[in-house]
Amino acid sequence: MRQGDSPEGAATRETACAVLQQVRAGQPFDRALNRAVENLDDPDRRFVYQVSAGVLRHQDALDEVLAPLATHGWSRVPDSLKDVLRIGVYQLRYLDRVPPHAAVSTSVAVARNLAGERSSGFVNAVLRKVAADRLSTPTTRRPVTLSREFSHPDWLVAR
Repeated sequence: MRQGDSPEGAATRETACAVLQQVRAGQPFDRALNRAVENLDDPDRRFVYQVSAGVLRHQDALDEVLAPLATHGWSRVPDSLKDVLRIGVYQLRYLDRVPPHAAVSTSVAVARNLAGERSSGFVNAVLRKVAADRLSTPTTRRPVTLSREFSHPDWLVAR
C-alpha cells in the first residue's frame, strides 16, 4: 500500500487523531470535534466522537497497555503516533463492532500517512501484540488496574 492509500475507515481515525491533537493543544473538546466532523456523514461523526472521547477518557488505561510495548520507551514515541496507537488499542479493548484486523489495518494506514513507513511497521507490531493478548485478561485484577481500565478513582474501586 502506497502513501495516500488507506483501508476503508482510515479517514475517520485520522479525523479522531486531529481532534485529539487539537484538544492537547488547548482547544475545548466540543469545538475541536465540531470543526473536525463538519463534513462527515452522521455515522462517521458518531464514530469520531466515540473514539476520540473514549481515548481521552481511558488514556491512562491505554497508556498502561502500550508503554511496556514501546521497546525504546513510551516517552520517545511522538505524540501523534501515541494517539494512533491509543485509537487502535481503544478499538481493540472497548469496541465490539470493530474487528481486530480492521483496528490494526486502519491504524497502520493512519500511521503511514502521518509518520511514514517505518512508523507504520511499529504500529503494526504493537497492535498485533495487543490484539493477540486481548482475550487473555487475568481473572483477578488489582484495584489500580481496574480503576484505570474503567476510568474510576482508585479509592472507589478499592472500596
